[in-house]
Amino acid sequence: MVEMKRQDERIQFFFEESERFIMSGAALTEWSVFISESVYTAFVNGADLSTIITTGVCIEAYLRAELNSNQKFSELIDQGKCFLGADLCERLHHFRKYRNSWVHCDSRNDTKILDCRESIEIELEELSFKSITLLFELF
Repeated sequence: MVEMKRQDERIQFFFEESERFIMSGAALTEWSVFISESVYTAFVNGADLSTIITTGVCIEAYLRAELNSNQKFSELIDQGKCFLGADLCERLHHFRKYRNSWVHCDSRNDTKILDCRESIEIELEELSFKSITLLFELF
């Protein structure tokens, strides 16, 4: 059985990523700040699926405010390419597709979750940590 990250390790990671990427502060809407508080709560408590989904909501809210647009998440990423850069856009699209595979889970097979639960939990934890990095990199 693989050991998942402890709460103190998650808090430390969150703090280190915020310090690494937010050097001079970020100008966020109150909506983005409010959502990011839920991201933090989910992340430090090990709710990896909730972290991923809520991080997606926070990223989308941030892009909507920055671009003053009501487009779909994928279109917001593409529209922001000029200030985000190609690499970040590619990673945001990868993240968005992964998140969508859970949000739009109409084709999930119960047998897979029963047979592969541990590997799914490991994958969710990995993507949860990556989503935190993406969020701070975007901010």
